Amino acid sequence: MINLVLLDQEIEKLLLKEQCRQNNQINLIASENICDERIYRLNLNLLNNKYAEGIANNRFYAGCKYIDEIELLAKDRVCKLFNCEYANLQPHSGTQSNIAAILAVCSNFKKEYKPKILSMDFNAGGHLSHGHNLSIISKIANIITYNVSKETELIDYNELEEIAIKEKPDIIISGASSYSRFIDYKIFYEISKKVNSVHISDIAHIAGLIAAKLHPSPVEFADIITGTTHKTLKGVRGGFILSKKEYSEKIEKAIMPGIQGGPIVSQIAGKASTFFYALQDDFILYQKNIINNAQILSNIIQSSGYKIVSNGTDNHLFVIDLSNKNITGLEAEKALEKEGIIVNKNAIPYDKLPPKVASGIRIGTPFITSQNKTKNEIVQIALNIKNILDKCK
Repeated sequence: MINLVLLDQEIEKLLLKEQCRQNNQINLIASENICDERIYRLNLNLLNNKYAEGIANNRFYAGCKYIDEIELLAKDRVCKLFNCEYANLQPHSGTQSNIAAILAVCSNFKKEYKPKILSMDFNAGGHLSHGHNLSIISKIANIITYNVSKETELIDYNELEEIAIKEKPDIIISGASSYSRFIDYKIFYEISKKVNSVHISDIAHIAGLIAAKLHPSPVEFADIITGTTHKTLKGVRGGFILSKKEYSEKIEKAIMPGIQGGPIVSQIAGKASTFFYALQDDFILYQKNIINNAQILSNIIQSSGYKIVSNGTDNHLFVIDLSNKNITGLEAEKALEKEGIIVNKNAIPYDKLPPKVASGIRIGTPFITSQNKTKNEIVQIALNIKNILDKCK
């Protein structure tokens, strides 16, 4: 008979090794965080045994009475958190949220029509799912990109407007994966209305900061908003979509049967708890600490002679430009990992190197903030990064 306590010792051993790695290395991956243990436990539950295709109160399977109540509670909480009209919590990830949002808009068009999407250039900080040529989105839409200014490395809103007027895109996407400054969603809204585009805003990275009112919110200015619950929101892994009510039915159809079947209902319970946690007062202090820690790291590394893209950060991350140091992002990533500091290589604006090599590294602070690192520890991390990078030159 199988011992249920030790069902799979090989996996158990690997999990213990990963736990040790997470506890003993400095994790500066901007998209990673530590899920609160109370939320984590609520995400691992008997709901894993249940299918619930469809939406609350309109399922394809019976036995969903309590699933409906959980999903409706989660939706109420996220709508309260972000002050929005409608929410869908069924996407399994941020990328699936983006795909579903785009498909929802595309449902207005004839099948033979290939819509235009205007999104941030990947090297400037845009995400793969915004239309990179390796993404499925590039197969169903024509992708046009906007960039950042070569001088300031901030979004060039004048260029954005010029491109939009010239190209007349069907969709304009705001939001990024490695952009460290505030985003002016009102300008995106005004441009989108001027050219009759749908404005989709991706807040996957900064959802926690927006919830804490430490970053401008796109809710007033975007038709559809996509995000994730596991980055700055510090919750379970998963995606979500917020929108005006007029898009609700199209979003629901785009998700199911569009891109996925049944939602992971145990994950939705975890999302409900994630939003409950984010509604508490101490969540705001946590988000302030994330930003403070990012700015401490950025300022020290910059004062040590390293260039920071856009000259600093307003949020949880920043990118170090190594192009003038004769170091590639890949080399820096490997050197830092060897010393127990985990970052990711990252493109810089107008990067001349391919993404697998890149000219920069991205640094984020959600994980170390969740570990309650002190200011002195943050300062030491910055100095260690500087010393390790100095040895690479």
